[in-house]
Amino acid sequence: PRERVRTWIKQADISWLEAAIEELGDAEQVYHAAQRWRKEREVMGREMELADAVSSYLATKRDQDGPHVTRTRNRLTQGCRGAGLGSTRDLLGDGLTRWLTRNEVSGTSLRNDWVAWHGFCRWLVTRGVLPRNPVTLIARPRRDTPPPRALDNEEVARLLAAAEASPMASYLVPYY
Repeated sequence: PRERVRTWIKQADISWLEAAIEELGDAEQVYHAAQRWRKEREVMGREMELADAVSSYLATKRDQDGPHVTRTRNRLTQGCRGAGLGSTRDLLGDGLTRWLTRNEVSGTSLRNDWVAWHGFCRWLVTRGVLPRNPVTLIARPRRDTPPPRALDNEEVARLLAAAEASPMASYLVPYY
C-alpha cells in the first residue's frame, strides 16, 4: 500500500501526504483519506447557489405536491436565512450544524428541520454536488413527548367508584 500511495501522491502532486504517511505509519488509511479529500475537491467545483439547489430539489417533488412539500420548502429556506447559508459549499461548514442544534425551538421542530435537510443533502450527494451528507454527522433530535393528560372530575369520580366496587376495596387506603 505504501508504494501505491507514493505513486498516487506523485500523480496528484500532493507532497504533504508523504509526510502524513511517515507520521501516521498507516499508508492504507492515509490513502483512503487522500481519496476522500480529492473527491471533495472535485465535487466542490460544482458549487451552486443554495436557493437554486433548493428549487431544483423541490422540482423533483412536483408529483408529491402538497403540504409536505410546502413545509419542506419553508424549512429549507428558513434554514438558509437563519444559518447564513448561501451556497452548497456552506453546507459543509458549521452553520448548518448550529441551525440544526439550536435551543430556542422544540425538539419536534428540530427533528422536522433535520429530516428536511437530511433529504435535501442526500439528494445533493446523489447529484454529485456534495461529497458527503453533512447532516449524518448531527444526531437526529428527539421528538418532544407530550405531558400525560390530566383526568377531569367525571373520570376521577368513575375511577374512585370502580375502586370502591372492587373486591380489593377493603385494602385500599382512603385518599379522599
